Amino acid sequence: MSKGPTDSQLETIRERIEKTYDRLSENGYGFTRVTPLEFYNYLTGETFSGDKTTIFDILASDYYVIHEVIEIGELKKHGLEINRNTVIQSPKDDIYEAHFKAFELELLVAYKDSNLDWIGLRMSHLKKILEDDPWMPKGFYPVAQSLYDEYTEKMRLLEEKN
Repeated sequence: MSKGPTDSQLETIRERIEKTYDRLSENGYGFTRVTPLEFYNYLTGETFSGDKTTIFDILASDYYVIHEVIEIGELKKHGLEINRNTVIQSPKDDIYEAHFKAFELELLVAYKDSNLDWIGLRMSHLKKILEDDPWMPKGFYPVAQSLYDEYTEKMRLLEEKN
């Protein structure tokens, strides 16, 4: 069993979360506040998908941090307790709704930044979800497909500009 985060880890997470709040506020996006401990526990907890993205991967990317802050905030809006078991113990509809809301906002920020590399990376992740995600509730396939189609087109338009 994990012994939990160090004070130094929590401080790093706090700084990254605050930077994300600033970035979201600058762009007029609303958000629900997330504590560093919630962020740590959520990202080091159990998953049903076997996702191998580590908390270090997430903290190294502004876009991943945006995604996770929004996702956790959306789950909190649904009244879910954020801990190491949130993903495996919560209704999948709530998990996927929060995930795709976060995905959409993350992609919107990357698009505003004209970050083709990030959008391309995330489109490959989204394509994999569409092709092989046995846990995604059927009602979310149109949501995922719409997001994929929208940002594939936006990526094409950005490529034409450059």
